[in-house]
Amino acid sequence: MAKGKRNNLMIEELTSLELAKIGLTLNVIGDILGYISIIKAEEEAANLATDNNKMSNNVALK
Repeated sequence: MAKGKRNNLMIEELTSLELAKIGLTLNVIGDILGYISIIKAEEEAANLATDNNKMSNNVALK
């Protein structure tokens, strides 16, 4: 079976513009993941507050 030709691009072979594009792309991906994690944390905090409120109401009724 023939091996496929691997395209090993070394960082030294990239131009500064290509490196900048890669860096900006990774930065955008990081920003998106950060935003998603903030939204998820806010949802979890709201759910936890609701659960705690329900539990304290049940204790007060007994």
